[in-house]
Parts: sequence; structure tokens; C-alpha cells
Amino acid sequence: MKTIKIKFVDFNAPTFDAENQWVTKVLRERYNVEFSEEPEFIFYSTWGLNFRNYPNSVKIFCGGEAVSPNFNECDFAFGFEPIYYNDRFCQYPLGDSDSPGLYDITRSIQDRSAVSADLLERKFCNFVYSQDWMGEGAILRREFCKVLMGYKHVDCPSYVMNNMPRGTISDRWTGLSCGNGTVSSGGVMEN
Repeated sequence: MKTIKIKFVDFNAPTFDAENQWVTKVLRERYNVEFSEEPEFIFYSTWGLNFRNYPNSVKIFCGGEAVSPNFNECDFAFGFEPIYYNDRFCQYPLGDSDSPGLYDITRSIQDRSAVSADLLERKFCNFVYSQDWMGEGAILRREFCKVLMGYKHVDCPSYVMNNMPRGTISDRWTGLSCGNGTVSSGGVMEN
């Protein structure tokens, strides 16, 4: 088997695991994969610009956020958008860069056993986002939530626009640490 040298940069560092990344697993089916500081192929995502430090590597954008690949900067790209760019873009089902959404959710969507009449008495809606600083889409969704709040109360249990005290819902969904800091009740990072 041919050996290829790769490197991952600009992924969400606190949770990213290059060894168990889906790209690594797929490549290992056909190649001996070697992680290298002088890679032939650089895989990058939306969390930085370090990919620019590898001018001699083939650059492959791995999208998962609502960010379109910039084909002036990358040679190839993965993403969930339905775009066509010859052989330079590969669409995968909606997911993120750590898990491309290659799982079957049809059965769980079709299971209506949890639907009951008391669901009509539930709250209006919620807004659950973990970042509001990257890209125009992040700014637009925050502004949309503000407008929606002018109509009715919107529960915001996550990092962005948090308006729910810790313990309102399971700690699995709120009050988690994010990177080296934690999110305060106001949704602001603290160290």
C-alpha cells in the first residue's frame, strides 16, 4: 500500500481527534497514513487559517459549519452544500467535520410514539447555538433570534444568547466547558 503524509489543522481543537476522524478512517482503507509536519495533504476546517502555512501541500477543506469552501484557497473540499464543482467538491449528508452525518435517522424520525396531546401546551421555541463569531450566518441567526424574541419568548439554553439559568435543563446541554473556559449565564466565555 502506498504511504501518504497528512495533517489536520484548523479543526475545533478541544474535541478534535485526528486518529479517529472519519477522513483518516476512509484513507486507511486504501493507504498507509502517516501524520506529518511536512504533509502532502492538509485537511482543514473553519477554526483558523493555519492551512495557509503549508503552500506545498494539497489543501482539502472539510466543511461542517455553514461555511462554503473557497476554491481560491483549497484544491478540494467536502461539505454538505448541494454545489457542483467538477471533481473538486464532494457532498456528504448534513453533519459536521467530525461526523459527516453518514447515519440513518429515518427510523427515529418516523417514530411518532412520543407525540401526544400535551405537546400542544409546550413552549414556543428554542434557539440552540454554540458559536456566534464565525461568518455572516452566525451574525444573521443571532439577529433573527432577537427579532423572533420581539414576537414571543425564545428559550436560549446554549452558549449564544443564553437566557436560562444553569440547571433549568440537564447539564449535558448547558453549562459545559468550551475550550479552556466556561460559559456564564450571559453566554460569555470566562476563563
